[in-house]
Amino acid sequence: MNQRYAVLFAVTCLTFAGCNKKDAGVIVDPALSTLVPGDTTLLVGIRAEDLMKTALYQKYLADKALGPLDDFARETGLDVRSQVWEVLLVSNGKESVVLGRGKFSNEAEPRLATEAKGAKRMSYKGFTMIGDERTAVLFISPTVAGVGDTAGLRRVVDARDQTNGPPAILATRMKDVPREAAIWSVYAGPPISLPPNAPANLGNLTKVLNSIESGSFYMDLRNAISGKATGYTASDQKAKELHDALRGLLGMAKLMGGKDDAKMQRIYDGLRVTQDARNVNLYVEEQEDAIVTLMNLFMNRPQAPVRPKSPPR
Repeated sequence: MNQRYAVLFAVTCLTFAGCNKKDAGVIVDPALSTLVPGDTTLLVGIRAEDLMKTALYQKYLADKALGPLDDFARETGLDVRSQVWEVLLVSNGKESVVLGRGKFSNEAEPRLATEAKGAKRMSYKGFTMIGDERTAVLFISPTVAGVGDTAGLRRVVDARDQTNGPPAILATRMKDVPREAAIWSVYAGPPISLPPNAPANLGNLTKVLNSIESGSFYMDLRNAISGKATGYTASDQKAKELHDALRGLLGMAKLMGGKDDAKMQRIYDGLRVTQDARNVNLYVEEQEDAIVTLMNLFMNRPQAPVRPKSPPR
């Protein structure tokens, strides 16, 4: 069994998991939350400004790719490490958009239009998008920008006057995420599908994973690596099936991985699966030097340095 897939599906296929209620849960900047369309099924948040102040980030992640953060940087030309405070990925299962809140230069839009190859200006309800009919960049205000599927960006514009925040089920799951979490996700949507290139012996997980109706996930990196994922199912029996499948998968991964890959064995040892009635929890408690491996697994990306963008003049 491919070790990467084993831990990936034990953790990220459970990007659907929760935690102790603290305060009112995680809070999204109102400038971003009021842009979330009503049909959204997945939110992934990164509190970039707080994340970059942590000792773990400074020590291990300062020059590493961080998924939605660097998608946003690559497409907009903005320096997420100095200009962006918060990033929110919004998806309805068909279209995805990454929204960023920060301090952007007034020259950002015209500079992007000049540098982007093959890009064109497109007007929609008084806003200008730069790109094509497939993907584009949208500057909504001097402090809010979005990048992603063009259709998704139009949905974001439509939502500006029609929403007060995320859909009710996602808002409920957000209450399960500690306010201090630097990275978090909530989910409630269509069936979960494994990647097309997933090992054949993982295919029987699809039915079990589809018992997850909603969920939440978070990582707190302030003092150590701790996190939790909870999948919410429709019955105790479905939760038991999910719990047993995940425990079996982790156990198999440990056996198949052997003792040679000490790094991955340490990762497995830091994962713990429990059941609480209809809910299945995956706890993450890792040593600090495991952070790069974990981030690559969660983001499903190879390790690669990120070239810093030059700040606008």
